[in-house]
Amino acid sequence: GEVKEFTGRFYKDELVSINTMDVFTNGINPKYRCFIKAMKAKKDILFHKEDIPSVRMRPIHAIALQLLSKGIISFSISDKTRIGDETKLNDNHVIVTLPVSKNTRGTPMSAYLIEESWSGLNYLET
Repeated sequence: GEVKEFTGRFYKDELVSINTMDVFTNGINPKYRCFIKAMKAKKDILFHKEDIPSVRMRPIHAIALQLLSKGIISFSISDKTRIGDETKLNDNHVIVTLPVSKNTRGTPMSAYLIEESWSGLNYLET
């Protein structure tokens, strides 16, 4: 990927596993904070051993931003009445969703399952 210095190398399968097994469970979209916390908790298996963040967690936030930019995740606001008033809106209201996209055959599915969605990211195969 073009941004290795920001994210380091991560294992795509581990990231998908963390999100499907720990984050997106019971059909509930998690708060952004929980999404990040799950990646931090599993950073030792998520990242290549030479790229595991130690003190600063910038690589985890960089991965989240890359997933957002590639359409693998998206953000929404849980309480729409708070939109437009920055004194009422905070990170507790930001939720992560898994958008649906179409694969090369036109079949709709979660974007994280479509290989082309991961193009350009600095991931490793397990």
